[in-house]
Amino acid sequence: MKVVKRPEERIGRLSRLTLAVLAAFFIAEAFIVQLFEDGLISQKVLTVLLALPVEEAIKGGIASLFGVLCLAPLIRGKDLKFEPITWAVLAGIFSGVLFALAESLMQGESLLALGAGLYTHSIWAVGVGIGCWLLVLYGDKTFLIGAYPVAVAGQKEKACLRPGFEPTNPYGTAPSTKLLEKVSSKEQGKVSFSEKTIDKFLNRLKAAGRSDMRIKRLKYGLKKLGKAVNWNCDINDITEYLNNRREEVSTRTLADEIQIIKQFFKDLGIQWIDRIKKPKVRKQKPKIIKKEDIQDFIEELSTADVEKKYFYRAKTAVILSAVSGMRPWEIYRLEWENINIENRTIRLPAEKTKTKEERIVIFNQEAKRHLDKLKELFPSQPFSTKTIYLLTGDMKPKPELKLKHCRKYFSQTWDREGLPTSIKEMLVGHFGSVDLRNYNGQSAEDLKEIYDKANIKVLEESDSSE
Repeated sequence: MKVVKRPEERIGRLSRLTLAVLAAFFIAEAFIVQLFEDGLISQKVLTVLLALPVEEAIKGGIASLFGVLCLAPLIRGKDLKFEPITWAVLAGIFSGVLFALAESLMQGESLLALGAGLYTHSIWAVGVGIGCWLLVLYGDKTFLIGAYPVAVAGQKEKACLRPGFEPTNPYGTAPSTKLLEKVSSKEQGKVSFSEKTIDKFLNRLKAAGRSDMRIKRLKYGLKKLGKAVNWNCDINDITEYLNNRREEVSTRTLADEIQIIKQFFKDLGIQWIDRIKKPKVRKQKPKIIKKEDIQDFIEELSTADVEKKYFYRAKTAVILSAVSGMRPWEIYRLEWENINIENRTIRLPAEKTKTKEERIVIFNQEAKRHLDKLKELFPSQPFSTKTIYLLTGDMKPKPELKLKHCRKYFSQTWDREGLPTSIKEMLVGHFGSVDLRNYNGQSAEDLKEIYDKANIKVLEESDSSE
């Protein structure tokens, strides 16, 4: 990784350059005077050449530095709304005005003299201000004035940051000046990132309230991209990666992956990522799921070359989803303490649901018998995120049905029985309307009484006794 000088070092370099320029002014003045004494130039020409004396340059430089130091505490940690050159000029004018006013007040000068002083000081202060802008332009886009970090117009989170400096974070806090990983590069729009970059991004999302399941999914997708592009990419590399993925996954999955990638690169401040568009997902007619479809799915799972207890766990997950309407991720995250097998109820805490709403789930006797046996086989945790994938991962072809379809079977069967839609919506976790929230007054026994009228079953009686 290329080591980049700290901003303080660049300011020191600018100071030495300024001294060199002032020394050149002294030499030039002496040379001009010598030309006049030798009769090579007239009095008029001499007056013009010395109209801006060296002492004014020195005072202008001091004034500019004074103005920057005055402004730095006011703007530290803020992303200004105008460009760096504008900021530099304003800082110069501000400092020149202050310096000229102070000098005029001390000397009691007239208004005319005061105006001339304001003009002279401002011109020289602007010159030094432009020098500061050049320093910022070719260096890190966040620089330090003493102890104050100053973020200059529109440069936050941009890909053109020099290697070796971490970009400022979205909370406006001071940037780190430690030499960190290379975040981005100018060459051909290439962006370099690492697992560390991904972890920082995910930590911010977690702090913002994203679920652990969402964080895991994001991490998996971004690490897959990183390995595919060797942790360095431009828009063409990402486009090629997505075209390859298009051959492997469904349109809906591809759209989700593009959303993940765009969210990550936008967080890094990469603007060209907006040119990548998500494919349109066609809304298809809802698939009708019948009991026979669920049974066929279980039969396909039974052909997997795994230990019998893992098939039984997957079978139990399918039955539980089909008779309760639970989402796959809600099942995977269940703890035994959430399940009251004897009472045929599951209390889902808010942090384990998609809608962040706590709710009660009811299941039937068929699921109760499977859960009883499952607790003997897996006493610590009933399910895992690989409950189904452990069986289907190596299957060719893969089952057409997925665990999420079992939830649809519950919903469609309930509707066919003509039972209250509002109760069903509450059981499956659709808290979309204010009126629906009134049903939270229903007790578990009230819900079970209505639930049992649906008579939802999956397997024949001979199979359900396993």
